[in-house]
Amino acid sequence: MGVCVDEAEAPRVRQVFDEVISVRCVSCHGRGEGGLVMGFSSQSFHRAVVGVKSSCQDRVYVVPGDAEAS
Repeated sequence: MGVCVDEAEAPRVRQVFDEVISVRCVSCHGRGEGGLVMGFSSQSFHRAVVGVKSSCQDRVYVVPGDAEAS
């Protein structure tokens, strides 16, 4: 399961969700196509990807503070 969003991080998570994820990803992954269920809010997106292993070579979707590893 993903990690909690602290108050300082929440605005960034919302911005990424609003500007990128909701526009490009949610139409498919909101409901879980491709095996990734993001949901339809910045909170559900965060829980689904931050610190969570993907099915691709056991890689983590989003590693906090490490864009190269994400």
